Amino acid sequence: MHFQAPFTGFDHLPLHNSFPNEPDWKSWHGQNVLLFDQSHRSKVELTGPHAANFLHNLCSNNIKELPLGGGCEVFFADKSARYISFANIYHIQLSDGRHAFWLDLSPGTGLSMIGHLDKHLVSEQVDLADRTNEFAQFHICGLNSTHLLEQAVQDTIPDLGQHQHMVRSIQGHIPTSIRRHDFLGYVGYDLIVLKERASTLWQALVDLGAMPNGTTAFQGLRILAGLPEEPCELDATVRVMEVDRPTTAISDNKGCYLGQEPIVMARDRGQLNRKLRKVKISANALTAGPLTKDGKELGRICSFVEISSGTWIALAYLRRGYWDLGSNWECQSLVGPISLEVA
Repeated sequence: MHFQAPFTGFDHLPLHNSFPNEPDWKSWHGQNVLLFDQSHRSKVELTGPHAANFLHNLCSNNIKELPLGGGCEVFFADKSARYISFANIYHIQLSDGRHAFWLDLSPGTGLSMIGHLDKHLVSEQVDLADRTNEFAQFHICGLNSTHLLEQAVQDTIPDLGQHQHMVRSIQGHIPTSIRRHDFLGYVGYDLIVLKERASTLWQALVDLGAMPNGTTAFQGLRILAGLPEEPCELDATVRVMEVDRPTTAISDNKGCYLGQEPIVMARDRGQLNRKLRKVKISANALTAGPLTKDGKELGRICSFVEISSGTWIALAYLRRGYWDLGSNWECQSLVGPISLEVA
């Protein structure tokens, strides 16, 4: 197996900082194309004749039937359905013609995922490699993202479904993997390129009108989109069915896989005690932490963003009886009383 340290970014691309003159994302409604550097996300590649079946048996979605050029969202969990990883898996073709599966993972988790997979390898012919250090990854989103890409490749972009991907040359000399991925709630694409071509691709996108943005805008948009993230909403205390992404990350039609039994039992018997929800909160201030009502636990705030004075959108785990959409609750938080509506 091949192990490499995670890539930490480019000196000239401030991964985790705000950019000068970046637009106010709160007043942005998709008109312009926003550009984010996601190169810090981990990238693990699986090759070998048994790679598809091996992954299929360890994750929550159907990998054996994933076509070349397709992708999907998955959970990896232990036998009790406790969270291990939330990933995107893509079926790709390498330059030598071999088929492979690419795992797009939370930052800093590539080596731990390789360790998890390696632990379950017995006699399967599967090779694991950490590709984080070799590739840059950008994300563009906005109503005009497709048009901007068409300008970049000087050709029509097909109507890709979610997670479908293709390789095109940008500006005629930058081979780029383009993945449809609307995870921030707007038309979006992930762009994967060799690290040595990264600055050229970045500048080409900026020259075409993409607007660089940093962590503040990204976090705000992903909370509004209801997208969970490590370690805020996702850690080893979470059971994957509590995250409430059954239609995108969990297949109801596949056979046995690690963690399937408790997931199916929770689905069929309604055996869930809490669920991740997006909530609207009225409060002068907010912080992550427990929520209580009449001295009893109601839930826990994980991530939050203020969208206007005194109005917040948060991702929170809510207990059974409190998570119904549209319900309203007066409760106590670490900053005092708040008014909460399940959005």
